[in-house]
Amino acid sequence: MLKLLVVDWDYFFMDPRCSTGRRETKEFMVDYWEKRKPELMEWFGRLPDTLDMEIGFWDRFTFSPAASGYYADSNRYAYREDWVDLVDEIWLFDAHHDGGYQGDVWEACFRGFFNCDDWLIGYPLAKVHMRYPKWREVIPENKEPAVKMDRQYDDGLKVPVVFDRVFVCRSSPWTPPWLDARFDAFVSACPVPLVCVEPLMNRQCVEVPS
Repeated sequence: MLKLLVVDWDYFFMDPRCSTGRRETKEFMVDYWEKRKPELMEWFGRLPDTLDMEIGFWDRFTFSPAASGYYADSNRYAYREDWVDLVDEIWLFDAHHDGGYQGDVWEACFRGFFNCDDWLIGYPLAKVHMRYPKWREVIPENKEPAVKMDRQYDDGLKVPVVFDRVFVCRSSPWTPPWLDARFDAFVSACPVPLVCVEPLMNRQCVEVPS
């Protein structure tokens, strides 16, 4: 059986509007962030950066010698049909629980595919440990998941599991373009080489927080 580690880049970005009401379209990946710049500048005094929680993040995890990894923009790729019968434990580090937000497991299964907010429904036999970033204590997620999971705020300690699979997503509707270079560095720093399974949009943003 396999242990799966899933990391969503939005875990590292504190957004006062950390809502799930966005879609994976150019409107929310690019245009949305351009419109929000004045608002974010007013809140933070500058364009907000990560909280540096990604620094040393990978040191908290142990990987098996045969471990493999992947990355994409959408977290829906964390679900893989060929993993369903193999994965018995999932650790998710994310700003959202991704366990379905309408409480309707049947709807997700009936449509024949999973989205970024309900892909965990596709692993009905896996034990799920969901870890929110510490900043979520200030901006909590109140919607209950449709599937059972162990939800806690991350304690920052080493995770006592040997992982066989790793998946990382950028979540462009929830993370701004000026952090894309940091995301690329985070992917490169992973001890397990990560293969891209979905071409990431080049958001061509050169403005970075000073």
